[in-house]
Amino acid sequence: MSCSVEGCAKASEKRGWCGMHYRRWRIHGSTDTVLPRGRFGKEPLNDRLARWSKPSPSGCLEWLGFRDAKGYGRITVDGEARKAHRVAWEVANGRAVPPGMHICHSCDNPPCINPAHLSPGYPAENVADMDAKGRRAALRGSSSPKAKLTWDAVRQIRSSNNPGRELAALYGVSESLISQVRHNQIWKETA
Repeated sequence: MSCSVEGCAKASEKRGWCGMHYRRWRIHGSTDTVLPRGRFGKEPLNDRLARWSKPSPSGCLEWLGFRDAKGYGRITVDGEARKAHRVAWEVANGRAVPPGMHICHSCDNPPCINPAHLSPGYPAENVADMDAKGRRAALRGSSSPKAKLTWDAVRQIRSSNNPGRELAALYGVSESLISQVRHNQIWKETA
């Protein structure tokens, strides 16, 4: 049996279509859709960004394609995997991201590629923005899940005249950690 698309003599594989027409239907919803110069990375970037995103009620344009472990969209451009929000900003602004700069989200939504929500910023500005919005957890001191000491233990260590070896055994930590605590290299108290 041959493909049911008029003019196609290839063998039928699925749903009465040949493999090519079936893939076109799966990807584009139509057997007659043909992308200019082929499918993989050849259509204009703005069309690819539009096809792989959808608006959300918050005004974000959320990336539907692959996302990395931190939730940022990834897109292949000229054989290189890149962050989708950076590519979206470059397409919208007609220029590359300035060297040493990040593309920051005003919406704090990693999969968002809406150019209205994106702006260039230096890494320090991005961190300051995270801190101002309370998005960066300060995992210091006893709030860290890896902490082996408490602030009370730190104060006792600093006021103690016992040898570091004794204190290390008492608190279940290394002698070097005791030394770092005593010399205010770690567990620094902020005023």
